[in-house]
Amino acid sequence: YSNFAQALFTNLIVSTLSQWTYIMEGVMAAYGTGWCSYFIVIVIVIRFWLLNLSTAIVTTVYYKVRDRRRQIVWDDAMAKAECALLSQLQVVDEHQLEGEESARERAKHLILGTLGNLDELSPRELG
Repeated sequence: YSNFAQALFTNLIVSTLSQWTYIMEGVMAAYGTGWCSYFIVIVIVIRFWLLNLSTAIVTTVYYKVRDRRRQIVWDDAMAKAECALLSQLQVVDEHQLEGEESARERAKHLILGTLGNLDELSPRELG
């Protein structure tokens, strides 16, 4: 602890719990037994902080991956629904020659049915 850089490095070694007792014993021999409480506090506080930091990183990455997966599933569902809708509209166009009013009703029914299926695939429910 003769300078700031060395003190930071020593605290890093202590926080990793790598032979920190030897450092503590050396400091206690040089400066007195009161330094024992300092090392215990450093170990507890830094370990708690590192645990919280690592937990925050893991949960943040987890939520980003989960949200990305949901977006991919949602985009896939929308693409499939658009393809299904286009193919159904092509069928309606082929039958348009048979009767104008029945073709409109059929198109309306197919579009509403497809949109109803899309409502079932909301992003909140895609888990």
